[in-house]
Amino acid sequence: MPAKSTRKNVCYTLSMKNLPFFANTPDNTRCVQAAFRIILKYFMPERNFSYAQLDQMSQKMPGKDTWWPPMLIKLQKMGFSVKSIEAFDYRRFYEEGETYVRGIYPEATADYHLNQTNLKEIKPLIPEFLSKIATATRPGQH
Repeated sequence: MPAKSTRKNVCYTLSMKNLPFFANTPDNTRCVQAAFRIILKYFMPERNFSYAQLDQMSQKMPGKDTWWPPMLIKLQKMGFSVKSIEAFDYRRFYEEGETYVRGIYPEATADYHLNQTNLKEIKPLIPEFLSKIATATRPGQH
């Protein structure tokens, strides 16, 4: 028999939440909006947010995928406590732009983020994002 672990498993200390499910749309460009629709429905069950509303809140561009900052700013303005923890360094992106993106991602991935997402369009929002949202940049795989 394996030795009993003395380390407490965090999974056992967390309670599972019964979250509503909203799927991505058929064009596969609304995973961010679907995730936030789930969050908003859980915390604000009396409200119904359409994809059109979420597109506006997240500054979605037609046919492109979406980055988090515009939506996180909106959530903060709605009274939510928001913290962004990810490997992408928004401060460096704001200062270095495309050079930063090309330095952390393989060429095809950098091209995707620069051309198939709203990353370049949200760059002007980054100072507001950094001043209003608690952020932590942690190492991760890009």
